Amino acid sequence: REGDGSEHEQERLSEGGGNCRSTLCFKEDSQIMTRSSVLVVLFVLFLSLPLSFSLLAQPSGSKLAFAPRLGHKGREGGDRNFFARFLRRRTGLSMSNLDASASGSGGKSPREGEGSSMLQRVPWGVVYGVGFGALTASRISHEAHLQGFYINSVGLAPSAIGAGWSLFCLLVAFAEPVIGVMLDRLRSRGVSPPTVLRLLLLPWLAFVFLIWTPSSAAAPWTVFLTVIVFGLLQATMNLGLLSVYPTIFPTKEARAKALVPQQAMTIVGLLVGMTTPAILSDDWQQPHAFSSRFVLGLAAATMFSFVLMQIPHAKDSKPVGKEEEKKVRGSSTLQFLSIFSNRFFRLILATIFMSQIGNALLASTLPLFAKYVIDLSTPVGPCLYGLIPSLDSKWQFSLCYLIFYIMGVSSGPFWANRTQKVGAIPSLRRAFVMYGIGCALLPILPGGILASSLPWLHPFLTTPEAKVFLFALCYIWNGFALGGMVALPDLIIAEAVNADEQAQSRAGKKVTSRAGSMYGAKQLVYRIGSAMQGLITGAILSMTGFTAGAAAQSVSSKMGLSMLVGFIPCVCYLAGSLILARIQQLQAKSA
Repeated sequence: REGDGSEHEQERLSEGGGNCRSTLCFKEDSQIMTRSSVLVVLFVLFLSLPLSFSLLAQPSGSKLAFAPRLGHKGREGGDRNFFARFLRRRTGLSMSNLDASASGSGGKSPREGEGSSMLQRVPWGVVYGVGFGALTASRISHEAHLQGFYINSVGLAPSAIGAGWSLFCLLVAFAEPVIGVMLDRLRSRGVSPPTVLRLLLLPWLAFVFLIWTPSSAAAPWTVFLTVIVFGLLQATMNLGLLSVYPTIFPTKEARAKALVPQQAMTIVGLLVGMTTPAILSDDWQQPHAFSSRFVLGLAAATMFSFVLMQIPHAKDSKPVGKEEEKKVRGSSTLQFLSIFSNRFFRLILATIFMSQIGNALLASTLPLFAKYVIDLSTPVGPCLYGLIPSLDSKWQFSLCYLIFYIMGVSSGPFWANRTQKVGAIPSLRRAFVMYGIGCALLPILPGGILASSLPWLHPFLTTPEAKVFLFALCYIWNGFALGGMVALPDLIIAEAVNADEQAQSRAGKKVTSRAGSMYGAKQLVYRIGSAMQGLITGAILSMTGFTAGAAAQSVSSKMGLSMLVGFIPCVCYLAGSLILARIQQLQAKSA
């Protein structure tokens, strides 16, 4: 019957409609979650078929080398691995070509030369960059968004998340050097890093999905344990891929040639990790939709990279004997500390430490600087003949970040060309100087120091459109320098790995790659720099009287934010460039 129009009747109808809507939304979310989970499982299983057959291929050397060769010859005289047969038919590449070229024997393969030409045609910069970009996207996404997601959407206590996150960072920081040493030990026993990457790929993808889909009824300790396991798997994948770098690109020319696609893929990974979580989850209203699509993308990228990565490592598996294996054994701590005997490597770590302090300070306080100092809160209309479109306050900051990453990708060819001409260390010095200058310009131009010093410029530099334009201009400059800072540190560490192997050879020792230990040391220094950023930020904000959550800040607080964003990072990057200059001097003397 018709309602009588009373308030009670309207309230009853509204409550009933609300309950129906909530029930329908719950059913839709459950259906979306089920379909997404099934789709992820089926897609990952489909992509894992080539990987599974590759791992089941009969090894040719050590019992621990699960898949040291692509297309191992079976008893029938052909490739038993169907994926290897597919690659051989498509490319004309067989393992006999690689074996003949590696052994240096006089025997000629019927298709000799095709294997080496194929390896020259394979874009190894793209193959490596796709895998590294996927790992970067996974790392950035959880570092930037996971804490806020657990607090705002899952409903966990902020104190528990803060304490758990600090413990998580400490555990991973001290675990990474141990993981690097273990990767070196496995390599010496015949298990190459690509094999480790392929074995851990599926567990890593599973935990990427799990950390973004926690149950609302789950205890905090189960969520914390899931994140810990994911962090260890993520660290192992990162170090495994980094330790492969000196082998895939053994010469400076190969590294410089691969620099452009590697930089582009890495910056794309940074952009994906920063922007896609909120977009795919509809501002965290549908986290299952984000996690399923994110895992699908990571699975496709890493499967492409890690499966192809076994081609250049076909001859990489050389197991050691029992006597040599005993020599490899020993204290992991002593093996890790031994890499610090290299003076060049110590200076490289000092450079990474200084640059990470500057980068962490800039990244962590830039949103506060944009809000309180630049005051990017007023919508701007089209200006400068349409160069700046109509933007509300939410999109002004995002536009500058987008420009930053686009410039980083666009500057890749310039830095690759410069690296080929003058080397990696001089190129990284220039990138550090440019980035330091760009950081110093942030408080001077959009921060208002120049406008305050020159009153006649004040009307022109303090309008909302002028602030957005100057902020974007600074990020165009910094984005250009970013292209040189993304891949060059890893390239320099690869040179340190090669120098360490040459030193072992000159000393008459058995040459053992310590790439895992060196990259583990780099990650340890990286995380120590991040921890130092927290101490510096807290001390300066406390001394300057910063008030959290306030609508406006005092002049001293704004000056503290300007120091954290501009002047201190500038000093850190200039100090890093001076350390790189010292490395150049030592290299010139040793030459």
